[in-house]
Amino acid sequence: MQHLLGIVLCGGESKRMGSDKGLLHIEGTIWAKYVADKLTPFNIPVLFSVNESQVPDYSKHIDKSKLIIDDVDVPGPLRGLLSVHEHYPTNNLLLLACDMLDLDVATIAAIIKEYQKGGSHDFIVYQDEDYAQPFCGIYTAKGLKTVLAKAESHTIHKFSLQKVLNEGMTKRLEIKNHPAFKNYNNSHI
Repeated sequence: MQHLLGIVLCGGESKRMGSDKGLLHIEGTIWAKYVADKLTPFNIPVLFSVNESQVPDYSKHIDKSKLIIDDVDVPGPLRGLLSVHEHYPTNNLLLLACDMLDLDVATIAAIIKEYQKGGSHDFIVYQDEDYAQPFCGIYTAKGLKTVLAKAESHTIHKFSLQKVLNEGMTKRLEIKNHPAFKNYNNSHI
């Protein structure tokens, strides 16, 4: 898929989990790689968004050239997303979180199929009732350019991905209580 990069966000502080989620072990690998491997059937190159302090530990498992250091001055997951966008400003990004262990091929395939239809959307995400699922979402270079410009001009004051999705031209795919969106913040599997 031309211009589509897979991004696994690993740069969170994991305060609720108590340890770095992306480095937890599952089936002979770490969570971050386990999630990245879910994109293998789609032949999408994958990068990993990490904060600078994580580089030594992640470099033990992932080629350092695939690690993008969070360096945009905004908080939360938006920091990782915009940092990757700064490095790859012409690419559209398929965003995953390192704790999306239950993500399945069909869920990924459906959002990619919607992406391939084209259109003027800035973002494509799943919607579970009233809540947009920002991970396993596609963020276009065009949409991210607008968000980055707002961040750089300090005209963004709430840095949640929900806010970004609500303000952009977002295509929402309906999904209800799907196991792919289970939250692993509070316990190990």
